[in-house]
Amino acid sequence: MKEYEQLVIRKTFNHPRELVFQAWSQPGHISNWLFPDSNCPVKVEAFNFTVGGNYRFAFHGPEQVDFVSGNYQIIDPPRKLEFTWTWQKPTQDAGIPTIVTIELSEDDNSTELLLTQKAFGSIEMCNRHKLGWEGAIHFLESHLAKNS
Repeated sequence: MKEYEQLVIRKTFNHPRELVFQAWSQPGHISNWLFPDSNCPVKVEAFNFTVGGNYRFAFHGPEQVDFVSGNYQIIDPPRKLEFTWTWQKPTQDAGIPTIVTIELSEDDNSTELLLTQKAFGSIEMCNRHKLGWEGAIHFLESHLAKNS
């Protein structure tokens, strides 16, 4: 596997697994943390949280609105999610579908998140997604602290 074909991010949260899973599975939560930085809030435009169900998020950046959409392939509460992730035009990475897997494991009252995303078209695309997810995970930590 080439280095850019997959990215992996691990993060431990001092929150129960059920709360972390809810943050990924409910639009009211997602709109409060799923953005790469504070200048790019997200709006949940479509959300059908079922296996095969679709979602569409609009990221409102300072220069343009970028859209990502996909469908849920695995939903195993509160342990695992898998979904496709495809940017739409005019975004630089438009039309290249990737697969995101979220795995949550619990130890006492903490939760380890393992985020894997694969099938990037280039190392640059992988690096852009890594930066975006790192920002989002930072905001997820803050969001969980406010909701625990």
